[in-house]
Amino acid sequence: MTPRDRAPAGRQLKVRVKTAKRRKASSNRWLERQLNDPYVARARAEGYRARSAYKLIEMDDRYQILKSGDRVVDLGAAPGGWSEVAAARVGSTPADTRVVAIDYLDMDPLAGVTVLKQDFLDDEAPGALRAALGGHMAEIIDGRDLIGLTETELMLPIDEAARRMVLSAAKRVALVTTVSPRALVDVLFVAIQVIRLIRQLATLYAGRPGTLGFLRLARAAIAHLAVTGGIAAGDSLVQQILGHGLAARLSARLGEGVINGLLTARVGIAAIEVCRPLPFVNGNPPRLGDVMAELRQMGTDASAAKTED
Repeated sequence: MTPRDRAPAGRQLKVRVKTAKRRKASSNRWLERQLNDPYVARARAEGYRARSAYKLIEMDDRYQILKSGDRVVDLGAAPGGWSEVAAARVGSTPADTRVVAIDYLDMDPLAGVTVLKQDFLDDEAPGALRAALGGHMAEIIDGRDLIGLTETELMLPIDEAARRMVLSAAKRVALVTTVSPRALVDVLFVAIQVIRLIRQLATLYAGRPGTLGFLRLARAAIAHLAVTGGIAAGDSLVQQILGHGLAARLSARLGEGVINGLLTARVGIAAIEVCRPLPFVNGNPPRLGDVMAELRQMGTDASAAKTED
């Protein structure tokens, strides 16, 4: 890793922005963040156009997305931070241009990058991109294939880690709520585990949920806590979810624990759908049935062990 590719070191003195009459408080906060952002200062010192260059550098260092000789299309490219990094890493030069940048905002020229001033959502944009790519059309595949390739190479290992997180949280909730003595303990523990799971998944996918996504997750979490708080009222819900046959073989507390585990998994699956940056194309989305099978097996094993005792 070169000196340009390392995270900023050391601490800088904090810069405070005085309030101006014609400047909103939100503008002041944004300006203060910019002035105190170490990546902004580093980008300025090292000649990058934007701090976003370091995001691509870190992703490429970790996942090796960009290969020498690749062709790159940068959508919404201005001011050109990603195009700059991509051109350097794929070996794009003025004589052999391998990077095309498109944006309706003005963008200064870059060596080894073809810059198109156009909205990439316009109907004419695909034709303009094909024309800019020129003789490289034989190497281009359609958008769905590109998403599928990205998913296979980049997202599926992350999805597997996310599934393990959800299953682990579901098992943990099922076990603790089975042995906990009071409903209040159940509710508090489930609330902590759900919040922790959502944060872990958001960190894993490097994307916090937006307002609508947060509301969706909050609704699922509140429903989970409501069921957890009232589940001890009777066995009917246990029988409804697990089936009468399995419920008959499990103790009431064990059945309640399995249901709490399933509800935790449900929130986790919703969090994956909200935080995942790409749709599922080649991969299969996580299913509650997969977690249910694991929890049923755990419940069956526990019931068998209790019977032997």
